[in-house]
Amino acid sequence: MGAPAQSASVPSTPQKGLSEEEIKRREEEERLKREEEERLRKEEEERLKREEEERLRKEEEERLKREEEERLRKEEEERLRKEEEERLRREEEERERLRLEEEARARKEAYENAKQSRFAELASQVSEIPTDQLQLEIEVAIERVRLLYLQQVNRK
Repeated sequence: MGAPAQSASVPSTPQKGLSEEEIKRREEEERLKREEEERLRKEEEERLKREEEERLRKEEEERLKREEEERLRKEEEERLRKEEEERLRREEEERERLRLEEEARARKEAYENAKQSRFAELASQVSEIPTDQLQLEIEVAIERVRLLYLQQVNRK
């Protein structure tokens, strides 16, 4: 990353002919320069570290967002599936109710038809007996009752 640190007591270049004060000033400048480079290097590392952390944070946010969207999508699909199942169940119940009503109506109609047929049959049987014969049978029945009455009266 950076250049190897040099000792402040060992100058990096030969210093012949310079005063001790000039040497100390240059050493101080080099030390300050190294410190500034180290500070800049650390700042750059911190900046890169923050950028990486921010990138990771954003990736995590995106991942969580996608997971939430997926969860919501699945919930919506499940809700729609249940609504469709319920709709189909109600339709089936309605078809079954209509079928049972139709069967009941058909049975009632068949019963009414059978009843009407029986009445018609009985009515036709009554009309088949001739009126004269009917009158005669009534008279015979009346005569029998009269005779039974007379027998009862005579026995007393």
